[in-house]
Amino acid sequence: MATKLRTLSLAVLAVLAASAIGTGAAHAETFFHSHVGEVNPDKVIITGEGGEGRFRFKPGSAPLTCEKLVLEGTEDTEGRTSDKGESQAFTHTGEAGVKTITATSLTLTPTFTNCEFSGFEFTVDTEGCHYRLTAETTGEHGRLHIDCETGKAIRVTVPELGVTMSIGPQTPSGGGVHYTNNGETSNGDIKAQATVSGISFACAPAILCGIIGIPVSGSEGTYESGSEMTIKAFEDLNTPEDAGKTGVYEEDKQLGLWHGEGEGGEEEPSSPEHTFRSTAKSVDLTGARSGGEHVLSFGGVGLKCAGAAFAGYQAGETPDQMTLTPEYSDCTLGGGEAEVVNEGCDFIFDSDTELEAGAPVRLDCNEGGALKVKAPFCTIDVGDRHGESSVNQALLEVEYANEGSAPTEDLLVKASLSGIGYVATNAGCEVLGIGKGTHSNGTYSGWATVRAYEHGKSHNAEHQVGVRIDTP
Repeated sequence: MATKLRTLSLAVLAVLAASAIGTGAAHAETFFHSHVGEVNPDKVIITGEGGEGRFRFKPGSAPLTCEKLVLEGTEDTEGRTSDKGESQAFTHTGEAGVKTITATSLTLTPTFTNCEFSGFEFTVDTEGCHYRLTAETTGEHGRLHIDCETGKAIRVTVPELGVTMSIGPQTPSGGGVHYTNNGETSNGDIKAQATVSGISFACAPAILCGIIGIPVSGSEGTYESGSEMTIKAFEDLNTPEDAGKTGVYEEDKQLGLWHGEGEGGEEEPSSPEHTFRSTAKSVDLTGARSGGEHVLSFGGVGLKCAGAAFAGYQAGETPDQMTLTPEYSDCTLGGGEAEVVNEGCDFIFDSDTELEAGAPVRLDCNEGGALKVKAPFCTIDVGDRHGESSVNQALLEVEYANEGSAPTEDLLVKASLSGIGYVATNAGCEVLGIGKGTHSNGTYSGWATVRAYEHGKSHNAEHQVGVRIDTP
């Protein structure tokens, strides 16, 4: 039997902003659903954990980075959750013996650890504030609300620099968290990827903030989680003598938790048919060019890069998506020297493929960010939006192959993408044969070998672990 625990803090890594949840189109009635236990059949303890997260004052600015975010809370039918895991009631919707409960939102208290800004450590004080995640979704995201007691705000302090940033109660204007049900009905959980924009903040004292380049106030803050967050439900074991304490649960008393339409318990989470499997629960990912140059072509004019490297972080042993941040070097465009600057973009690879068939990949950038190609008198932006329209969200195709043997398998990734959207500016692009304006005729080709290492350890043979694609 696992040791009795007091709920600490649900990990979400969100320096100042964080996680609303969403999938697909908006639904009229969407809820969080959970199975219930025996001790307190009306209550459930919600926990969560995620890897690295990054907050920026505006797109392209230096990030405030925290290694880990933990959240804690409970859920009830009104979407209320008390701080520190104190339980509240749910609405029963299932038959006796297999009861389910629903909630319109989850309220979670965040805790941040191992935080750094430009080489300086900082602390995050969230006393009196919590995140409220609404079940209802719009587009691909749910909304995040930051709720605080009167006079309270999330305080980010960099002691060595003498500055404090405040994020008060608000609903950030853009983005949210993309959400996926994961696992079997009995103990499934929710995977959530946060990309939030339009976060308002203030910095004081003004003179010191200005010296280090932090705006005194702003509303263009962004937050992105470097890996999926895992949100779980556990049976609430609070007894009368536990009154006033944090929520009590045992690790082996996990309950099913999922997101979906309707108040009933009919809809249950389904396991991903394909997953990226690792032999460790938390790994750093690296990718290196395999074979020839990586080529991004703009209407037949090729950007060729001899150097192509990728980096990422993966939480959980069997996620169905893999996020990698690209970095390109030694590039030429149309035969002339060129540079590729990554202004906050990641490739998100889907595992939904047979080994011989293609899978989709999407580009995910900070607000206003792009893969920016710079050549003499020519600039090309490859981002995830053209005006109000999303682009580069389901590029085909990527093929995967497993290499080596356990416990240190590698994953070979072959990209053959078409229909890539981009924007070309300046007259030099036309000289190269690339018309100015917005286009969707880009292509990308290249091979990479992805390896996994124990998170936070040196990337060498001693700490290498396996990563592979699993299919049904």
